[in-house]
Amino acid sequence: MYTAYLNDNLFFDTASNLNSLALLTADLDLQAGQAGTFTFSLAPDNVAYNSFAKLTSFVDVYRDTVLLFSGRVIEISEEFNLVRTITCEGLLAVLADSVFRPVTFNDTLQNLVQTMIDSHNAQVDADKQLTIGTITIQDEYVYRAYEEYETTIARLMDLVDSYGGYMTVTKDREHGTLYFDWRDSIAGLNAQGIDFGKNLLDITQIENGTDIVTILVPLGAEIPNEDGTNTRLTIESVNNGDDYIENAAGILEYGQVVGIQIWDDVTVPSILLSKATAWLNAQVVSRLSINVTAVDLPNMDDFLIGQTIPVKSEAHNINANFVALEQSLNLLDPAQNQMVLGNTMRGYINTIGKAINTNSARIETITHDYVTNDTVSGINEQLAAQSTLIQQNADSIVSTAAAISQTINGIQTQLTAVQQTADSWNVYITENGQALTYLRVDAQGLWIGRAEDPIKLLETNNAIKFVDGNGNALLEINTEGIITPSVSASEQVAFLSGSTPEWAIRKGAVINGKHNLNDLWIGG
Repeated sequence: MYTAYLNDNLFFDTASNLNSLALLTADLDLQAGQAGTFTFSLAPDNVAYNSFAKLTSFVDVYRDTVLLFSGRVIEISEEFNLVRTITCEGLLAVLADSVFRPVTFNDTLQNLVQTMIDSHNAQVDADKQLTIGTITIQDEYVYRAYEEYETTIARLMDLVDSYGGYMTVTKDREHGTLYFDWRDSIAGLNAQGIDFGKNLLDITQIENGTDIVTILVPLGAEIPNEDGTNTRLTIESVNNGDDYIENAAGILEYGQVVGIQIWDDVTVPSILLSKATAWLNAQVVSRLSINVTAVDLPNMDDFLIGQTIPVKSEAHNINANFVALEQSLNLLDPAQNQMVLGNTMRGYINTIGKAINTNSARIETITHDYVTNDTVSGINEQLAAQSTLIQQNADSIVSTAAAISQTINGIQTQLTAVQQTADSWNVYITENGQALTYLRVDAQGLWIGRAEDPIKLLETNNAIKFVDGNGNALLEINTEGIITPSVSASEQVAFLSGSTPEWAIRKGAVINGKHNLNDLWIGG
């Protein structure tokens, strides 16, 4: 059973038959180390139809009592049939609402994270402030010189790029506290596993070798020279005069592939050598991922994002543990669920886009392909100086998508909505959710008017009427003549020239209780 809450108020329940708790579509996209999105559409009879607001409305999605997603509304669109589509982004995205200013830092990694979270909390509203929960990534010595202004999320992702792991933001439902965690892994082992031929019906293998490095030239922090230039720290002094290290098994399998990796915060050669060795050994692990598009299980979402899942397939020569990296869950049709598994737990860098449209899946795939390349930040010194250029390019792709989405929204702010009920048929010209001009057909006839006008036009079978807001006729034209039941006739009809009456028709004398039509005054 799935449920969803808007600011802790229930608006979706798959176990309910009430239209007020139904959604027309409900798609949940989750990715390890990323914010994730929840996109759904609802009709006007949903209890929360008019209650969603951009950036200030928070949505939680549960499977039974398990919290699958917490996020905030970032986009609201409305179709011509009044169906509204709401897009939410995960809570990790709130870290994009603050800026981390230039600073020189020399302390532990955990204290650096605390400094960033404290800076974020000082800039945002209380509902977006974070409390640090669990941090399993540790380093006792971190030196960073931040010279530019950057969003807090971008600075934190720099750390993930260097140290790996997964950053998440989750909400304590009882107290509403947002917890920030940074772990080596974000879920445990799923003992159920997946077995091809039993509960795995379809499988696609993707092996990516574009980011494999077998010979590494590691570089550390910049060291000032007497002539005013800077030279990066190398490992020559602790590596027999060589500035590179090799992985023999990797060279045997993939050949000689040379790469550069930069650790800006390392100033000690022995520490640089240790980090480089660990990094290189992880690089030569084969990059195998599995797209699971049809799992014969009641609930694919039993597999949690980041969870380690044993996978067996004799036909594909697979018998290993994989990590659940991505899930696409259709909350109304579980048969459409999909999942992507990978066999590496290292730095799964995220990219947060503030707008999601129909092309988001393709854009996110492009972003994923770029930012999971762990050699990105170490291709050369110029790339490092620009703080992972490829990551920035991926962000630009998402930003472009956001701009397109905003343009479309601008076009749709004024549109025609058509609605049919049991008693009437309506056409509205709307702007920003407010009806400007409308045309309605009901049992009385055809109505035409504008929202702010006090008088409306009503056409019936035998008359045309101008009516007030209560439906009272102010002027009626029918087959018998013109009727003005609520308007007092003046004593004369004047023809004006500018503001001065020049000609007028006055009533004749009263004869036998009636005005004499033969005795009219015509003239000035």
